[in-house]
Amino acid sequence: MSDLSHDSIDLLRSKWKDLHDVDRAREIDIIRRSDVSINQIGRELKISASLLRHLLQCLEASDEDQDLARRGQISTNELVRRAKAAKERRAKSPQKRRAEPPKEVVEAHREKSASEGADLICDWILKENLYGPDRIRIVKDVCREFKIREENHSLPPLTKHASLPLNVLIQRSKPKRPIDAGVAALSWYAEWLCRWSFYALEDPIVRDSALKQTLKRLSEK
Repeated sequence: MSDLSHDSIDLLRSKWKDLHDVDRAREIDIIRRSDVSINQIGRELKISASLLRHLLQCLEASDEDQDLARRGQISTNELVRRAKAAKERRAKSPQKRRAEPPKEVVEAHREKSASEGADLICDWILKENLYGPDRIRIVKDVCREFKIREENHSLPPLTKHASLPLNVLIQRSKPKRPIDAGVAALSWYAEWLCRWSFYALEDPIVRDSALKQTLKRLSEK
């Protein structure tokens, strides 16, 4: 286990009692992505690995249900139940086929949209005064989050939020919990970027390309 992972676990242990289960799950997920197993995290926190896996299922629920849980309107067990039910519905729902325009038209449109999406993300990073390696880590965390959710088919359905003006959409996507310092702050910003980019960039290919272009631009600065 790296020193950074160990420090992250120590930080999580110190504030565990003050976090909601959803936020505990997000912190665990970030540490897990640093090649630390759930069993290792459980041993360090003195919490069973099965409980940590149960908490991680909260992340498969929709943003709306996660917010309900944070506000105390539903329990963690109910949140996990809803996450499982939504996953089952998505697996059973037939995909409707639509006629597509010519391939070259689609690719040109996606390339343009991805470049514009990268502009949006870079502007957001600048406005939030994110600098140095932190901004790169935030974007990388979002890329990993989307990859995991796409593989698990756990992305929420697009809602009416997608039709909102961009500035309103971004503000409404902001996590409801207060921002913390250190690793938790990066998680907070990653969650925010993940939310608004999901609705602002509906095409997953465009979104993935926009995030990668953003990483390339940030690495070159």
